[in-house]
Amino acid sequence: YAFFTVIALVSLFLTAKRAHVLFGLAAMLVVYYMANADRKSTRLFNTMAIVVAALVLFVIIGQYIPSISGVIDRFIESQESGNLLNNRSTLYLYAIALFYQNPLFGTGWGGYKYLRESLFGDYNNAHNVFLQLLAETGVFGTLLFITLFIIMLVMVTRRFHYVSTHRHY
Repeated sequence: YAFFTVIALVSLFLTAKRAHVLFGLAAMLVVYYMANADRKSTRLFNTMAIVVAALVLFVIIGQYIPSISGVIDRFIESQESGNLLNNRSTLYLYAIALFYQNPLFGTGWGGYKYLRESLFGDYNNAHNVFLQLLAETGVFGTLLFITLFIIMLVMVTRRFHYVSTHRHY
C-alpha cells in the first residue's frame, strides 16, 4: 500500500493542480485518522509523523523530479501576483449574477457555460462547483444536492467508523 500511495501522491503533484493536491492530501489524512479510530492514543502522533515524513519525502523526490514542485511554485506565483483565484473571480461573479436572475430554480442544468459563451464568447465553467450549481439549479436544486450529499457523507462516515472499530484480524 505504501508504494501505491507514493505513486498516487507523485502523480497528484505532477498535475500541479493546487486544489486537487490539497483536497487529496486532506482526504488521505482524514481517512487514515478515521481508520485508526480504535487506536486513539497513537493516531494523532502517527498522523503528525506521516505529515513530517511526507514533507521530507516531497523535498527528496523534488530533487530528482523538479516538476513535482510545480504545485508549490503555483502557490508562490499566485501569492506574489496577489491573485490567488487565477482570475476566476469574474467566473464567480457571473455565476452569482445568473443566480440573481432566477434564484429559486436557476438557469437550467449545464446552462452556465452556454450562457457565458453567448455573452462573453468563452465556453467555460465557473470553476466552483457550488456557485455553478447555485446558478444552474437555484436554491431548490442546490439544497436538494447538498442535503443528499450530507446524508451520504454521514452514512459513509458512520459505516467507515463502524468497520474501523470492529475489525477482526
